[in-house]
Amino acid sequence: MEPATAELLTDAIKILGPAAIASWATYRASKAQLELKLKQTKSTQEFGARQHLFRYYRERQEQLAKDYAKLRGSLEEGLGFATGLADTLGDKSGLLIQTMAECISTYSAITPSEIEVTARDMEKNGLAETPDYEKLKSYKGRISELKLDRNLESLRKSTFTIVEAYHFLQHCNSKLLQTQMEKLFGRYLQL
Repeated sequence: MEPATAELLTDAIKILGPAAIASWATYRASKAQLELKLKQTKSTQEFGARQHLFRYYRERQEQLAKDYAKLRGSLEEGLGFATGLADTLGDKSGLLIQTMAECISTYSAITPSEIEVTARDMEKNGLAETPDYEKLKSYKGRISELKLDRNLESLRKSTFTIVEAYHFLQHCNSKLLQTQMEKLFGRYLQL
């Protein structure tokens, strides 16, 4: 190799070497920044999604509490009225008992879907192996097996079963709310 070519090659290496090293360092730094930004974005989106779920379960809990209070009040009031009327009028109270039975029938048709929604949410949140999940599923079976005979004793049993099921729905939704709260704030609460 000629001395001029060797010197030219040495000069090229002196110029290109640091440029290649700088380019490689810039590439690595840019890649690290991009990965950090992606991780931050994912964390922010995950937090937002958990926050949304938390709000959903909190609002559902509030709605269940209102519905439960209304349901319990109206069913217990109607049952008390039907009982008093049956004691007073005897067989002549049949129309009121029939009306109450139809009202209970309506609630017994709606309640299984409420139970199914809560059971599905419990499955999604890893609560399917809990005793509460099994008990909730049992309420669905108990309600579907209600025999709505047009007599006062059947009316009482059905009313108490539905009120009990809605109370337990509130309990299970409270568990879901607690689970979402732990997922949302758990990493911030660990000491």
